[in-house]
Amino acid sequence: MMEELIKILECVDKTRLMLACICMALDIFTGTLGALISKSFKSTIFREGLFKKILEIITIVVGYILDYTLDVHYIGIACIYLVIGMEVYSIIIENASEYIPIPDWLKSIIVNLKEHKTSDKNVGSDE
Repeated sequence: MMEELIKILECVDKTRLMLACICMALDIFTGTLGALISKSFKSTIFREGLFKKILEIITIVVGYILDYTLDVHYIGIACIYLVIGMEVYSIIIENASEYIPIPDWLKSIIVNLKEHKTSDKNVGSDE
């Protein structure tokens, strides 16, 4: 059992994993900073965000376990890239877009993404 755990840990791409952790930390920092600036900090939303981070870490762990189990070497890395993509999206689109200057062409893309996200939440509701 211990030997298998060591083999799984040896397969982990530490550089990409560190990048994912840095992105998670930046997302927490920018989200908290944005909430404090806008005076809308709520502990329930903060806990929700931390819970999502835990689920992202679990996703990466499961990816590497699947890599080891299936004797492949791409599922864990794909999970890391998925997490990095979600975190970069959250940092730029959800947290920082209100506080940093963004080119007009990128703003229109952000607005369209936010509207699309909002309309997806309303699908199936009785309005």
